[in-house]
Amino acid sequence: NKQKNICMLFGFILTLIIIRPDLSFQIGSILAIISSITHAIAGLLVKKLSKTENVLTLMFSLVLIMTPITFFPSLYVWNTPSNFLVVFLLIIIAVTATLGNFFWTKAISLTSLTNLMPFDFSKLIFATILGVIFFEEKIDSITIICGSGIIICNSLIAKNINNEKNKLLFQLTSCFLFSLLGLQIKISASHNSIETIVFYRSLIGTIILYCLFLFYKKKFIII
Repeated sequence: NKQKNICMLFGFILTLIIIRPDLSFQIGSILAIISSITHAIAGLLVKKLSKTENVLTLMFSLVLIMTPITFFPSLYVWNTPSNFLVVFLLIIIAVTATLGNFFWTKAISLTSLTNLMPFDFSKLIFATILGVIFFEEKIDSITIICGSGIIICNSLIAKNINNEKNKLLFQLTSCFLFSLLGLQIKISASHNSIETIVFYRSLIGTIILYCLFLFYKKKFIII
């Protein structure tokens, strides 16, 4: 409806203000925007496939295909885990990413994308809070004002969504987990290359989901 569209547009504008490309549009911001575009495309594909496939099948197929794709780039910058801390961080990253993907895929399978995607703006809020706590990053007045505006926009959208508020909790949970995942990757990046981290995330995620399949004895078909 009209109010939802206005809130989505306003939330997007507030996000751009927080990034402030007029001051310094860093490569990280460009990559984040590209990631958002590919994330939206993935959401459309997941929504289509969720009509015929269960959530675990979709998640398992994702990490199974990602494992060989991420393996070859990681060979050029390969870093073998050298101590327990690095291995522990890689396992935590894989678990967090798997849980985040589960809640995100589950949310998409239950409701429409237009109800969910506005809440992606909440990742910015979660990431800011985690950055302050763990990296002592400073929050200026613009971030506080725009962040508050994003919360208001999400609240207005949720207010107008009937009988689906519980389903939105899946999306908010996934947003928090993905923000937490970013924190873990930032910490782990000092010990491993990004390519290596992504490969181990896919490999360990594949093992986790395969064990879940065995535990629940689900039948799945991968095409």
